[in-house]
Amino acid sequence: MRVICLVFILANLAAVPAALAGQIATAYWRGHSIDEVERIKDEPVEHVALSKHGITKLGIEREGGIQSAPAYVFYVTRNGRCEYYGGSGSAKQGLHTGRVSPYSFHSVAYFIAQLGYFELGDTYSSHLADANTVYTMAERNGTKKYIMRYVGGPHELRLVERLLDSLLAEVKWDEESGK
Repeated sequence: MRVICLVFILANLAAVPAALAGQIATAYWRGHSIDEVERIKDEPVEHVALSKHGITKLGIEREGGIQSAPAYVFYVTRNGRCEYYGGSGSAKQGLHTGRVSPYSFHSVAYFIAQLGYFELGDTYSSHLADANTVYTMAERNGTKKYIMRYVGGPHELRLVERLLDSLLAEVKWDEESGK
């Protein structure tokens, strides 16, 4: 039975055309002209709206847990300053400081505010074992919101975690820049 299912799956995969680089770009340019794109480039970008979210600090903490996932704490402030402490399993061990662009912070903070982070519950947990706990925090107008997620939780919260990890991946560490 497994062989029949495998043959069926492979036959269906063979019928699906392979993705080619440039398909989305080709589709885009079918409906747009270079003049339209050049005109949009000349329009002023509204950065001010991004900073009206009121968020001044974001953070994430991942506990390593049984699954040997990296354990770390990461904070970033509205001016782009970052602080990181890497624990067991982390690529960077110990305390490190660095910087991301304030624009990156405000883009993520704006999106987190729009997702409704401050309206989410404080705890998402399950009776399952062997999972990793993730804590997130955001400070807005002097008030801090903390959320603990141990299995489950809304997709919005998982997206917040990924956004914070994307900021972490963008950090220019002070020791690497010679500061």
